[in-house]
Amino acid sequence: MDLGTSWLQLYSEYEGTEKNINYFISDLKEREEKDIFDDMNLENVKWMKNNIKDIKVQLKSKILYEMNGISVEDIEKIKLTDQQKKIAILKINHSTKEVAEILNLTPSTIHKTFNRAINKILKYKRDKLNILSPQEKSVYFLYQEGKTRSEIAKELDTTPGSVCNRMYRIRKKLGRLSKTSKIE
Repeated sequence: MDLGTSWLQLYSEYEGTEKNINYFISDLKEREEKDIFDDMNLENVKWMKNNIKDIKVQLKSKILYEMNGISVEDIEKIKLTDQQKKIAILKINHSTKEVAEILNLTPSTIHKTFNRAINKILKYKRDKLNILSPQEKSVYFLYQEGKTRSEIAKELDTTPGSVCNRMYRIRKKLGRLSKTSKIE
């Protein structure tokens, strides 16, 4: 993965691509004069849209891995409904089926509610990371990949002391991070 590129950034790019595809589909459908190529393009674009949706689902799970899961602290800070909070907290350690049994709800309800909560959590995480400078983001993402301060310094052509200072600023801006987070 390129320096500075994260699953979250890729997700945002795919989200933008999906919007552009929707505009393209809308334009194709509204054309008064259509030819055979328009029909072929429409079929191809619909196929691409379905693939993008599948990729976005996969990227969501990668984001959660990259962010080292969801902490209870994060869940408490985000404006979730009470049911979304309960489900999100339970989903940290339980499967959808187990959460459904615990709360006496259908797995479908758990899945839909958890997806709404995830979208809010992802927005919160994305906004949280946007307060970092480009240099801090570079350090953050490299550290999330498991690199040491020395490795980060070498890759960014800087000193370990500079990396340490950036990590301090990252912690200061992001607040206390969960214990599962790489930046402690």
